[in-house]
Amino acid sequence: MYLTIHYVMATLSLIFFSIVYIPQIRLNYDKKINNLSLHFICMWLIADALNGVVAFVTDASIGAKLVPFFNTAFNTTLLVQKILYNKNVVNQYAFWLYIVGVGVYLVVVVLLVFFSAFASIIVHITSWIALLFFIMAPIIQIFKHYSKQSVEGISFTTFVLLILANITFITSVVFSDNNRMQSFLNNLPNILKSIILIQSYLVVLIQFKLYKDTSS
Repeated sequence: MYLTIHYVMATLSLIFFSIVYIPQIRLNYDKKINNLSLHFICMWLIADALNGVVAFVTDASIGAKLVPFFNTAFNTTLLVQKILYNKNVVNQYAFWLYIVGVGVYLVVVVLLVFFSAFASIIVHITSWIALLFFIMAPIIQIFKHYSKQSVEGISFTTFVLLILANITFITSVVFSDNNRMQSFLNNLPNILKSIILIQSYLVVLIQFKLYKDTSS
């Protein structure tokens, strides 16, 4: 029974994560503007890249390995749109934050290759660094909405899908083993990330209600 719930929720989570950014990318393309915060995009991209490294060097499921790949590809697309539709973006320090993030990513990869004896420690630290970036990203976007009193150019559907993806992910993790407490503890960084992100994305949905007169 537990494994059935796990597989159903894991499949749903993978589906949600694989399409979550498409509505935002389509909206950006139609309006020829990207109103997502550059900080938000860069932090998402860095976090997903780090998560991808962790997934591939650990005994993660196929879904856990595919999700960071999908997200990194979509976030790269969002970054390209930001550069194309906001000409001064390369002059913003958040753009260089992304460059620093790429550096961190490469350092992690090198450490895992040449110091494999310390792989478990490196993976653990990397997971918590990724968690920090994931938590910071939506907070920055929320403050941008608040300062502008607008959610114009932001896809409501994307944030609904993000909530559904994280809810199904948590459920799949909790039911991945008969010993649910042990499974919970083993996946604590990712579970904490999802819980905090769900709360943050709910705030964004509330902002859609508050600023509906100025949103698209």
